[in-house]
Amino acid sequence: MAADVPFWLPRLDMPTGNGKVSSWMLEQFDSLTIMAYRDNSDSIYESSKKLLSQADKLGKPIVIGLELGKTNEGGYLSFHGKPLDYFEEELRNVKELGASHSSFAGAAVHHLRVWYDRAK
Repeated sequence: MAADVPFWLPRLDMPTGNGKVSSWMLEQFDSLTIMAYRDNSDSIYESSKKLLSQADKLGKPIVIGLELGKTNEGGYLSFHGKPLDYFEEELRNVKELGASHSSFAGAAVHHLRVWYDRAK
């Protein structure tokens, strides 16, 4: 079983005070996808690296989620409205940065239809 989690999950302590929620989730699930919704590879990686490092230690795969859809939460959270070649370059950069972690299992796209519509 897999779960999608926010990038800030490693900041949360367990209610018992023993460890982090992210460590517990990594132990419970087969894999996690980080919703690292940012519009550039450096920010995406920076928001993902803590969970990637935790997963490295446990041998669990992590997928990095990227947002393509329109959001009302700020332009820096999505590739919406940005050129397709910019998104593809940033995706390549995310893959290169993530490759330094044994846990990195690729990227996932939120709002695939947006990418499909832009690519045709």
